Amino acid sequence: MTPHPLSQTLQRLIEDVEATLRSKTSLDELVEQACVSKYHLHRVFRRVTGYSLMDYVRSRKLAASLDDLLRTGLRVADIAQEFGFDHHQSYIRAFRKEFGMTPAEFRRGRSTVAIVDKLDPAEWGKVGEGVVIKPSIVIKPAFRLVGIRSWIVEEENTRSQTANIAGVDFFYHERHRVLHAVNPDVYIGLTRLPDEGAIGSFYMPSLEVSRVDEIPNGMEADFVSAQKYAVFKYIGLHGPEKVSSATLRDIWRYIFQVWMPQMDLGQGERMSFERIDASLADEHYCEVELFYPLQRI
Repeated sequence: MTPHPLSQTLQRLIEDVEATLRSKTSLDELVEQACVSKYHLHRVFRRVTGYSLMDYVRSRKLAASLDDLLRTGLRVADIAQEFGFDHHQSYIRAFRKEFGMTPAEFRRGRSTVAIVDKLDPAEWGKVGEGVVIKPSIVIKPAFRLVGIRSWIVEEENTRSQTANIAGVDFFYHERHRVLHAVNPDVYIGLTRLPDEGAIGSFYMPSLEVSRVDEIPNGMEADFVSAQKYAVFKYIGLHGPEKVSSATLRDIWRYIFQVWMPQMDLGQGERMSFERIDASLADEHYCEVELFYPLQRI
């Protein structure tokens, strides 16, 4: 069976969870329907939604069970069985952990409780084979980079993937030469925009460093001032080296069409950078954080 693009996989998974609220939910069946390995399904679901998959399933079952507690005279044991809990004591323990009271106390007191609602796929955007998650806002102190700078012309980059090739070559063949790396597994691709009207931009595959007094031959240093950033996360079921210029262009197009109109863009530097932690990646998974500057600090 052919795997679905990630956004479709997540949407189908959410619908499958909803369809099995009033039964015993089988993790193996969810995995089979998703066409993704159990390991990657757990990993992607948590990174995209913030919930572990089975915690989400349990929370949705508990939320749905509230209606039966309020509107029916069913015994707690019957409700537990209805929603797929092996024992009514398991249901009571999960209920107390979720809501801070037992089902009987909720039924008697009619207290207001916060629930985990059905996830909305609109919280993330479909881009290529992956998804982009709504942004977080961070303040990152000034930092230094060492890498290999090149001039990238957009038309040529689209045709020949020059930026992607430069990034892959740096990470696999050059990064070991960078001295005083803060974390040699964290790749940073820095883009600096020249004056308006230029036909290209400067791109520097690099590592963050603690000092720049020893720069290897053929490399350069760059200094990025303290900034407030909007950070967008792309997650895909493929290796990071497959993040092409077309994928990055689609990510940025989505960001500017969907999120930027809602944000105060401020006066940040004319730059941006992507950050990839290789220790989190494999041939079937990658996360790319895209930092867009909003304001100098």
